[in-house]
Amino acid sequence: MNRLEIPHSQCHKHDRPKPNKPHELLFRKPTRHVTQIVGIVCSEGIVVASESQYTTGTRKLLNAVKLSTLKFKDHGSIAQNWGRALIAEAGSMTHSSLAVRYMNDIAKDREINDSEDVVAKIAQEAVTKVRREILDTMQERGYSPGEQDDIFSSQDNDFALMIAYYYFPPDIQTNLKQKPIPHLYTIWLHKPIAEPQTPFAVLGAAPELAMFVLKQFSCETLLWGEASCLAVDVLERINNDDITCGGPIKLGTVNPMVESQSVAYIHEDELVGRVLKKLEPVKKRNNERQRKELGAVMKKIHQEDFKKLTETLKYEFKGHEKAVNETIANMKENRKSK
Repeated sequence: MNRLEIPHSQCHKHDRPKPNKPHELLFRKPTRHVTQIVGIVCSEGIVVASESQYTTGTRKLLNAVKLSTLKFKDHGSIAQNWGRALIAEAGSMTHSSLAVRYMNDIAKDREINDSEDVVAKIAQEAVTKVRREILDTMQERGYSPGEQDDIFSSQDNDFALMIAYYYFPPDIQTNLKQKPIPHLYTIWLHKPIAEPQTPFAVLGAAPELAMFVLKQFSCETLLWGEASCLAVDVLERINNDDITCGGPIKLGTVNPMVESQSVAYIHEDELVGRVLKKLEPVKKRNNERQRKELGAVMKKIHQEDFKKLTETLKYEFKGHEKAVNETIANMKENRKSK
């Protein structure tokens, strides 16, 4: 029996917490991955952006390749450096890059429109293969699901992939109402199940900040250019605020309009540089406007509180209007002087 497939019934009680159901495998909470990845499903395509810092021991490298394209048998006439899907990597690059290599090996014999979930299945097959190989490098014995969970969840082994592509239904040419279907998935080593994400997905060191920014927008209504600028802006904010993130931002797009199949490509660094340069004055104006608006809000609150206070004074000290009016006048003068 393969060491990856030890039945749950053979586990000792001390190996892991009791699952809710006998057939369920309890997956650990993902470990903190350094790489930050943002994926957005917009109205014109799918945008995926990644920073490129990689830590090995005490060294930080800023040129890691964490965004790539996935090529299929039906590569067609599209450019050689393009593909049918985008893959972004977070976590252990040793194992994530191996999973990406396996995905390309599997995809070269398949067509992207074989089925709607073909890319998700390829990812699951590749990640499962990496899991088996990790166990093969360890002591030859059976590992319980609980022990496997510890192994695959460790910071040295665990990784995550973000996968983006379009599926074209068979009747899309004859049914005018049928549209290409966007797919955005994430999958982990410790949980080798491709999970759909919409309208955006976030992996990495600062998911809370990225999600906070992305939730301010209706991502599915954004145009491609708007989604691209948003993804780059989110990563730039995180790079500035989190020392574990950094390096050049890489930007990729999956476009359903180039031909009658999903087409994925990675943009030149020059495009990202121009986006960042043009975003600087925009962010400066936004910060200044927000500061003024925050000041206006607080001023309005002070006015409301002052009005409420004066009304209370007039009610509480009826018959002493002269003294109350003098007090209110003094309060107004003090506020002006401040």
